[in-house]
Amino acid sequence: MRVLTYTLVLFFAIPILVLGIYLLKGIYKSTDMMHYFIQDSFLTAFNHSLILSSLSSVLALAAGILFAKFFYTLKNNKLKLLYLLVLAILFMIQPIMILTIAKQVELFGTFGALSQSVSIATLHLMPLATFFWITLYRYTQTESLHIAQFLSSSQLGTYWYILFPQVRSKLILAFLFLFVLVFIDQEVPSILGYHTYTEELVSQITLMEEMQTIVLSALPSFLLVGALCFGMVLGSKENLPGFSNTIFLEQESYTNFGKTILIILYLSLGGVLLLLLQTSLTFSLKTLWDNNAEVILQTMGLAFGVSFATLILGIAMQYVLKHYASKIIYIIWISLLLFYFLLPHSLISLALLDIYHIIGMFSSEGDFMLFFIGYILVLLPISSLLFYIFSMVKKRDYFLDFFPVSYYYRWMKIVLPAQWIVWTIIFLVLVTFALNELSVSILLVPPGFETMIVKIYNLLHYGDKANIAFLSLVQLLFLIVCFAILSFLSKKVLK
Repeated sequence: MRVLTYTLVLFFAIPILVLGIYLLKGIYKSTDMMHYFIQDSFLTAFNHSLILSSLSSVLALAAGILFAKFFYTLKNNKLKLLYLLVLAILFMIQPIMILTIAKQVELFGTFGALSQSVSIATLHLMPLATFFWITLYRYTQTESLHIAQFLSSSQLGTYWYILFPQVRSKLILAFLFLFVLVFIDQEVPSILGYHTYTEELVSQITLMEEMQTIVLSALPSFLLVGALCFGMVLGSKENLPGFSNTIFLEQESYTNFGKTILIILYLSLGGVLLLLLQTSLTFSLKTLWDNNAEVILQTMGLAFGVSFATLILGIAMQYVLKHYASKIIYIIWISLLLFYFLLPHSLISLALLDIYHIIGMFSSEGDFMLFFIGYILVLLPISSLLFYIFSMVKKRDYFLDFFPVSYYYRWMKIVLPAQWIVWTIIFLVLVTFALNELSVSILLVPPGFETMIVKIYNLLHYGDKANIAFLSLVQLLFLIVCFAILSFLSKKVLK
């Protein structure tokens, strides 16, 4: 089984190894290509990406401080769950869909391309930044904050001199993570006319440049993800105090304000739904359904299919890694997942296409299988993270190790009844991410197949507001249903 574990890890490492080989070849052979990094077009696009990523990450983290504080002012656990639920739904609204909604507001059109791009990215990242701060607040020495407040220190001074130093390294990692997420996104800035580094990279791919030239031009992405991996390794060695007392945030004067923010968030979500519905109703709903029924059904089928396959694969990888992997294999596996999650997905798709061409067995079934594998590779990091989180919550039961119970009986009679809720939660989360995947779909989609997010992206270039709003409405309603089920199931897990 240990050999099988190493084989599986190596199998999933192949696309990254292919990219690494081309990168080394590009550095070694293509000395002329290094001039690419000093060309005006690259420097301009790279500078745009740095500005966009930095501003969006800082603004999202700044807003996340306040929204996390509002979370802790809610003393009722049900209200806290509702708060987390609406944040999760808002985060799963892709930037493309946020742009669709923003274009309905006249004021948004008065902003410049940079301001529009920053506002869309900040709105998308703010819920994730809030989750970061909710976690960081639980790892602070609240006694020092109590003393600072007792001495009438200002709120800003308390945060700057007492809170931030305690979480500095984790905060830097959170900033870098958000930075990379914006850095690898090119869809919204390209629509708004703000030329970024990743858009430059995608344009080289579409121009069918040589593989090593394309991969070498992606060197900044490799360096960013490598820096994040290195930072996470160092950060894992640093033990935070782990104080879970957050009473300093639960001031009575803020309690009603926290409830008000919760109501505003839900009203905002309701407003988005009404705005999309109003725009959709400019056409007949039957006409809109007839125009989009096929792509909706195809998307749902794809999302359920790849999510189920990723779930099964995640269960298998969790089992073999837990029982047969050494520490170095764990580190390699986590690094692979980070690269799959944070590298531009267009690069992952390109590596798969190159492997497909090397194999040379072309067919319509092979095209769809390649498309399917591309989705699995970008969903696998999310699956692995969720399995890890649930494994931390649930303690292992060693009782059965003393009895000669067959694997079949253990899985069918014990593991499956005990784990089906957790697996259903992971499956639904994967479905929501599969619905929102754009880069893989654009490059690997087989002929005659289309997904909702790709159709929204294409229609945004032509201004077809009614169909865009209808598809966004369908996708958002499906996300809400998924997260409502997740909320119900999570209560059962946390009992």
